[in-house]
Amino acid sequence: MLDKTNGANVLTIATGHSLDTLNYILGEFVDLSAVSDLLMRDELNEAVAASVRSSGDADVISRWCASDMGSGDIAAASALARLTGPGDARFQLVRARMERIDRELRA
Repeated sequence: MLDKTNGANVLTIATGHSLDTLNYILGEFVDLSAVSDLLMRDELNEAVAASVRSSGDADVISRWCASDMGSGDIAAASALARLTGPGDARFQLVRARMERIDRELRA
C-alpha cells in the first residue's frame, strides 16, 4: 500500500480520502479552468471598459454602451452624458438606458 513507485504516501492517501468525502457530500467538482476562464473574461471586460471610459470619445463610448458587454456600464453612460448634451440623440439613449437600469435595480 505504501509503495513509493505508485506515488502513495500518508499525505496523498489522507488527501485522497478527504477529497473523496467532499466529492460525495458536495457533488462533482467544477472544472477549475472554467472558473479561471470566467475570471479572465471579467478582467478583460473591465480593462476594456476602463479604456473606453477614459478615451473621452463620445462615439467610442456610445458604441460601448450599445454593446452587450457595455450595456450595464453606468460609469460609461455617465461619461457619455457628460460628453454630449440634451440635444444629442446619444444623450437621450443613454438617459433612457440609465433610467431603465435604475428601475431594474429598485425593483
